[in-house]
Amino acid sequence: MAELPYQAEYAKSGRASCKGCKQKIDQGTLRLAIMVQSPFFDGKQPNWHHEDCFFHKTRPTSVREIANFNKLKSADQDRIKSVMENSTGIVMPVEKPKGKGKSKKRTAEDPVATSTALALKDFRVEYSKSSRATCKHCEIKICKDEVRICKVVYDTEVGSKYGGQPLWHHVKCFAEKRSEFLFFAGGESLPGFDTLSKEDKAMVKQEIKPFKSDDVPVKKIKVEPKTEADVKEEKEKDKKINKQNKLFHKYRSALSELKKNDLAELLEENSQEVFSGRDECLDLLADCMAF
Repeated sequence: MAELPYQAEYAKSGRASCKGCKQKIDQGTLRLAIMVQSPFFDGKQPNWHHEDCFFHKTRPTSVREIANFNKLKSADQDRIKSVMENSTGIVMPVEKPKGKGKSKKRTAEDPVATSTALALKDFRVEYSKSSRATCKHCEIKICKDEVRICKVVYDTEVGSKYGGQPLWHHVKCFAEKRSEFLFFAGGESLPGFDTLSKEDKAMVKQEIKPFKSDDVPVKKIKVEPKTEADVKEEKEKDKKINKQNKLFHKYRSALSELKKNDLAELLEENSQEVFSGRDECLDLLADCMAF
């Protein structure tokens, strides 16, 4: 079974420091890890982060990528799911009202506005600081002081290790790849746009025009509406899962008062495997009691 790129758990002690803010992660606090290649052995090791720091450094696409996610408390699972649902990576164009008037600005409560604001953090336009960078599309050098645009990715070896890798592009090349990057807004939405000269602003806006709403590919994906029966069944399922989750953590908390030898004895009495790690023993016993 392939190792998952991320991991979640409650800190076993207060010794570990967050790889993002460098501050201590308190015991019992939810912590999330980015799994990186270990410099000491042939395998991956966890780089632990506070929850907020984790989502500043990486962009998981599904909770299925996070090991032990199902062992978290329901409230923590729901919060993480909500963060990920708002992090679609899609930059939508600013809506324009029909007829005369100014562009309609989305409010902070609008989920599309929230998602777009988060996604924009992974883009930037600027003047190239040197001639070392190569365009990731045409593979030609980007000259010093030339306008360049980056898309930050997190699924490469460098990106996963350092919290994102900027992939630089010529303006025209970025315009050709923008649909792949889910960037459907105009060039004026790019962070750093205000630092450009008047002429370069005009050039970027000319090359990267906002998509019309009907032309945004993501909007053409049809989602089947849920029936009343489906909604009811989903609510009942969630209610059952939340009840089981609370029961699991109730038993685990009570079992944590026991010594490792007592845990091992309970497992043996119930014909269960005795793990070397205390946490694995706690999880198995709590699981047996709850389910």
